[in-house]
Amino acid sequence: LAPVVKKMRLMAAVHPGIFDPRIAAKMGASLDRISGGRFCVNIVNGTRPAEHNMYGRWIESDDGRYQQMHEFIRIMKGLWTEDEFTLDGEFYKMQGGKMPTRSVIAPHPPFFAASRAEDGMNVVAQECDTWFVNYDRDHANYEASLKRIATETALMEERVKAYGRKMNYGINAVVIIGETEEEAQAKAAEHVREAGKAQVGVSGVGANLIGTPKTIVERMKRYEDMGISLFMLHFWPMHDGLEEFGQKILPDLQLS
Repeated sequence: LAPVVKKMRLMAAVHPGIFDPRIAAKMGASLDRISGGRFCVNIVNGTRPAEHNMYGRWIESDDGRYQQMHEFIRIMKGLWTEDEFTLDGEFYKMQGGKMPTRSVIAPHPPFFAASRAEDGMNVVAQECDTWFVNYDRDHANYEASLKRIATETALMEERVKAYGRKMNYGINAVVIIGETEEEAQAKAAEHVREAGKAQVGVSGVGANLIGTPKTIVERMKRYEDMGISLFMLHFWPMHDGLEEFGQKILPDLQLS
């Protein structure tokens, strides 16, 4: 995709504890150069011990996992921005690390993260450029989700200001479209049931981009008014939902 598309940004989801930050930095810089500066990183600390132990190492303590995450990001940034980088960390150690391949985007590709833990949000505030907001996972609690987003965004603003930084905000949402509100909610309930049978997470339903095209447009604009500038969308059903979004919703969106 990198040399073919001209506007699409390429986001790699990387798990500390499974992937090595030095390899991630090298591969990321190469992708950034191939794409002309459109590479970005989504740091995913993970919640599945079995997965981490199969591919790497799961750290039992929350503070340990987020310390590892912090060191992981510091190594990637250090290799991207410094002629020689040294880190004597708890989880990673590097002495005079050099990586001549540099990214096109300066000073380095942006970092994205979604964290609900206190330690994790502190790392996000210090190191990341975009935070995916938390919301109520129940798609029936739209107003409650709005309140939670407003509250936690305000708390994140306090964190980043303490570090003299700025934060962008994104939302991870599944879009489910119906001719009526009832039809859309019925589809959402079916999606939750099917995901449960497959024993996979139901990501994004709590953002409640569920309803008629008019409702979804209104809610996306309301989120934008709350400071959300990035919509990471997936659709159910995926292919048909994406086509329907492009035909019925995208023309009416005038997001800044």
